[in-house]
Amino acid sequence: MAQSPDKFPTPSGTFFPRNMVANVEVRTGRLAICTSCSSLKAFTICSECSCLVQAKTWLNSAECPLNKWER
Repeated sequence: MAQSPDKFPTPSGTFFPRNMVANVEVRTGRLAICTSCSSLKAFTICSECSCLVQAKTWLNSAECPLNKWER
């Protein structure tokens, strides 16, 4: 099954509209910031906003509650 060019597959097999998904450079940079942050708990959860950082880094509209990500 060919994917639509305006949809982006997620690891779970669902699809997001491409305009909602941050590009790989942004995701990688965000995850590097979160990985080195003292607010990261159990390697996956931000203690500031209780999000799953691996998922949050994918969203264009997402923001770091400590303003550590570029806008």
